[in-house]
Amino acid sequence: MGSEVNGTGETTKRALEPADDSEDDKPLAVLKKRKESEKTAIVTKTEPVDYDDDDDVPLSERKKVVKTTPKPKKEAKVAEKKKPAKKKVPEKKPAKKAAAPASKKKLLTTKVRNNKESVVTEVLKRWWYCMPDWPPEDPVFWQKRLRERNLRQVQAEDWEDEPDIDEENLQKVVEVKGYRGIFRGAQGQTFDLRPHELCPCYKNLVGKDIQELYQLLVVALEGQLEALTSQDKYDADLEKELTVLLEDTRKKGGFKKSK
Repeated sequence: MGSEVNGTGETTKRALEPADDSEDDKPLAVLKKRKESEKTAIVTKTEPVDYDDDDDVPLSERKKVVKTTPKPKKEAKVAEKKKPAKKKVPEKKPAKKAAAPASKKKLLTTKVRNNKESVVTEVLKRWWYCMPDWPPEDPVFWQKRLRERNLRQVQAEDWEDEPDIDEENLQKVVEVKGYRGIFRGAQGQTFDLRPHELCPCYKNLVGKDIQELYQLLVVALEGQLEALTSQDKYDADLEKELTVLLEDTRKKGGFKKSK
């Protein structure tokens, strides 16, 4: 507190007010603090002005338009297409042969053959001992069959000299070497004159009566045994085997032992 003398000479007390000192006399720390407080002072907000046209906008309020070119997108690396792995081609296994029909299977094993089929099989093993030669060897037989078909046989060495058709209207043919009963004509035709109805085959034999088949088998076995034992040296085991089969066939057929 200070004192001053008024007009009456009285002394009055007054509050000591801070002197308005210059900023130069203030410490730097105080000045720095004041500037920071000024920065944080409350700023009154002003409503933005809505301009009708962009030309009316003051330059100070216009924002600088910076033209920026969009950065090109990095092209995604295209993954190299992997070449498809070569598929391993499985090795082809040889196709299995189709199973033989039931009718043919019966011919392969004696276990599934019936009695008649078994007899036929045994006859076919030795048919030349009980049946006539096939194809026939008799020249007369072939001359007759040739005439029936207006054919005539000539020898191979006379082929070029003989006319294709003679005065009797018979066409010339020559027998194929090694194939009795098969002939070739002048125009390359083939004539098979063999008597197939007499052929010693399964088809022809299976149609015969069982009793006739037994008889054929007995004759065949007797002829085979005779041919076997006529040799100076022969298989004794085979002789026994054939003898047993012969006796069994005679028994089934009701034949007596021949003297």
